[in-house]
Amino acid sequence: MVPMLMSVNKFIVNSYYYITRALEQSFDRHKPHLKISGFIVAQLHLLFYLLNYYFLDFYYESLALRLIAIFLGILIGFYSFWPNFLKRFSLLIWFLGIIYILPFHFTLMLIVSDFDSSWLFGAVLMVFLSFLVLVDFFLVLLVQLIGLSLAVGLFFYVYGSSVSLSDHNFYSYLVPYIFALLVGYLYVSLLRTSMGYKDKLDGMMSVTSNIAHELRTPLLSVRSGAAGIHQYLPVLLESYKYARENRDDIPMIRIAHIEQLEEVLQRINKEVDYSNNIIDMMLINASGIGFEDLDLENCSVALCVSEALDRYAYQLEEKTKINLDLEKDFEFMGVRVMIIHVLLNLLKNAFYYIRKA
Repeated sequence: MVPMLMSVNKFIVNSYYYITRALEQSFDRHKPHLKISGFIVAQLHLLFYLLNYYFLDFYYESLALRLIAIFLGILIGFYSFWPNFLKRFSLLIWFLGIIYILPFHFTLMLIVSDFDSSWLFGAVLMVFLSFLVLVDFFLVLLVQLIGLSLAVGLFFYVYGSSVSLSDHNFYSYLVPYIFALLVGYLYVSLLRTSMGYKDKLDGMMSVTSNIAHELRTPLLSVRSGAAGIHQYLPVLLESYKYARENRDDIPMIRIAHIEQLEEVLQRINKEVDYSNNIIDMMLINASGIGFEDLDLENCSVALCVSEALDRYAYQLEEKTKINLDLEKDFEFMGVRVMIIHVLLNLLKNAFYYIRKA
């Protein structure tokens, strides 16, 4: 008995937190538009009451029920002006307001009208509106259950058994109602999937941006260090030459190595630029920017191929397996660094399958 009570208690607590979280998400999603939404609800209820009562002669209209809906709409519309003590109950007011404005009011009017076709259409539309507002299937079911129960209970409390309802009309409502619930469930499932995918993309973009920032910082240091060496390298080389000419105990540095020092500095700057371009590509891929949004430049195929071959990290005798012919060059509009990246991947895959053969 005790384990069963604990399980029930756990279920109730989990259900409460689930409903509260779903309500908070719904309320936060609509908070920027509460003023517009609230006044639209109030105006529509007033408009439909005047239209139904004075022009369409609907005897089952209720001014009291409409006024309550109008009051709730205006109350929600003035949310930004609520005092702090009232805002503490914002979720409860939001929950009760949705129950009253959507399932309770539409269902009560539907029953009172003996499932009139106009209210039947409104009641089915109410289900779709519930999914649009709440975007949670189980929360919609709870709201529908409470609203429908209150509407049926109030109807029989007021009218008792003096009013007989048509079974045929009831079943004609049940089928589209269930259909609306199924369509709403599919809508919420697809929306949740797309929202989850968007959240993953946002997370990937955030992580990628952080990584890019962490990579750019040391690259900036490397560039600054290379610039400092480039500035003072001629002075160091002149000092070395002067020391070699005047002293015999200074170790000799080959001319080829001295020339390589200057080439290395240029190489460092090129690699820093290339690394920054790769980081930009990572950000572009993570953000989902289309190719048409990129800045295109006039590129030479021969230069792109040459740079890709220079940058590739060859293994063993791989470089000897390349036959290069750059005579038939042509130009195109594109992103040079992306083309070079593609060529590097082609080289990598080609050598990989050559080794596997």
